[in-house]
Amino acid sequence: MPKKGGLIDWGQVNDRAQALFAKLQVNLNPKTMASRLSIAQQQLVVIAQALSLNSKLLIMDEPTSALNKEETRHLFKILMQLRAQGLTVLYVSHKLEEVFEIADRITALRDGQYIDTISRAEATPDKIVHLMVGREVANVFPKTYHPPTDTPLLSAKNLTVSGLFENVSFELYGGEVLGLVGLQGSGTSEVLRAIFGHYPQLSGELRVWGKPVKFKSSLEAIKHGLAYVPADRQIEGLYPHLSVRDNAGLLLLRLIAKKLGWVSLGQLSRRIGQKVEQFNIRTASVNAPITSLSGGNQQKVVIARTLSTDPLIVLLDDPTRGIDVGAKSEVHHILNRLTAQGCGVMLVSSELPEVMAMSDRVIAMYRGQVRATLNHTEADHEAVMGLATGADVAAGPSLSPDLAGTRL
Repeated sequence: MPKKGGLIDWGQVNDRAQALFAKLQVNLNPKTMASRLSIAQQQLVVIAQALSLNSKLLIMDEPTSALNKEETRHLFKILMQLRAQGLTVLYVSHKLEEVFEIADRITALRDGQYIDTISRAEATPDKIVHLMVGREVANVFPKTYHPPTDTPLLSAKNLTVSGLFENVSFELYGGEVLGLVGLQGSGTSEVLRAIFGHYPQLSGELRVWGKPVKFKSSLEAIKHGLAYVPADRQIEGLYPHLSVRDNAGLLLLRLIAKKLGWVSLGQLSRRIGQKVEQFNIRTASVNAPITSLSGGNQQKVVIARTLSTDPLIVLLDDPTRGIDVGAKSEVHHILNRLTAQGCGVMLVSSELPEVMAMSDRVIAMYRGQVRATLNHTEADHEAVMGLATGADVAAGPSLSPDLAGTRL
């Protein structure tokens, strides 16, 4: 740290920071508070920090999990420049398309064990998935179809939250997965949150088993047989200072509480032990800190807690975000079990292949409005992306080949 007269020379510090930002082609004011920066800008500040230390190795763990497509492209451009300058990058990601775009060599791990390292030239997506999960890629989306119930479990007519979405209508039947597809900001996630009682200003008509309902809170929704898994498990889904047992058992407390609210920790531990086995949650014990688990196992804890109320209607917002391929496959098997039991599932996903493969019907949304509802036989990638991006309106039904693979 440069000093002048025994004090930090902030002018020189700012000049050095500005030089680092210029090297990264980032237009940032060094005096700006980091808390006021976007996630993408914060990522670049961390990279600049590493460069200031003349680091030879940069380790990045899921750096694009909160970045959009343009921000990701800019980050990759910078990483390629750093590689050309001799910096080694260890890049951890569950997004195979990113790995294949920037990696020179690819290492696969499974259950905490090293499996193999192969060059990018000899790698294929199928081969990497097989190394990671020990089975073929076709089993990653193990969709099974079940006959839907005759009457809808959940129906909505003209649901509207001003500024988020408007006039959203649909019917959800038992035994099916209803996918919601749209770009970020299209209103798909907000529809799930509204159904679960997060927006008291919600207007329109909502019915459960044909009876009109209006949930003033999530607790009311739970009592009517609904369950919700949020998109961001770290902020909305988990209590990082609590154990696996306490995180997974929150919704069970009112069911097993004795008089005066006393809860038998032994009984709770036994219940959660059963959930750990049922959902194949890899943990040292139910008393282990939730932060000691991998992302995929943390997500399974959130799902186990959500399903502990035996819901009939399950709302899943990006349930496989940021988890490995093996954990994704396990979540997909959970979806199949739910529909086999007669539950109705609404699925929002940032990965188009996932929502297309696992859904019986797909609702495409664009700018807060439903564009179309398609069944699985007519919902091909190009048609859905055309609806979800508005490209079908601007350019007709024909889309460019690269658009069909765009992450939502």
